[in-house]
Amino acid sequence: MGGTVVITFISGGARSGKSSIAEADVLSRTSNAVYIASSRYTDEEMSERIRHHRRTRSDCFTTVEAGFRVKEALAGMEEEAAGVLDCLTVWLSEALFTEKLDEQKIMKEATAWVDIIEKRRLYVTIVSNDVNEAGLPSNDSVYFYVHILEKLHRFFIQHAENVIQVRAGFPKVWKGGIGQ
Repeated sequence: MGGTVVITFISGGARSGKSSIAEADVLSRTSNAVYIASSRYTDEEMSERIRHHRRTRSDCFTTVEAGFRVKEALAGMEEEAAGVLDCLTVWLSEALFTEKLDEQKIMKEATAWVDIIEKRRLYVTIVSNDVNEAGLPSNDSVYFYVHILEKLHRFFIQHAENVIQVRAGFPKVWKGGIGQ
């Protein structure tokens, strides 16, 4: 990798192909990458999604089942390593509804991620879902979730060298590029 610090931010709708694009991007840089999974087995649908991702993921990835503990997973990566963090939306649900973090603590956690990435000279592709394209929700909890998710998106986009949105498997590059 040569010590290149890069954050790539990839977003898109559910099952749009963003994880596959993120994995291919990271593997274009290294043959030994880390896959930081924030998902937990919460119900049968989530369990099947996790099994699907494991089946289709390249053997070149070492998977870290981080759940909420993304900061620790990033800190545990070797210097100058590359990895995928999948996914921000699941992590935020855990942060808000299980860990009971407020907006300030969530943003402090995100800042710590960027600090670790920079300090360890990592290449990390962060995957997230676009959930606000259907309009604003009327439920207060969902509205607050979307508000914080979009704040996190803006934060990571600000720190990212590459920003990609995926629709139906096709990446639209908004900033930088992939495989660069």
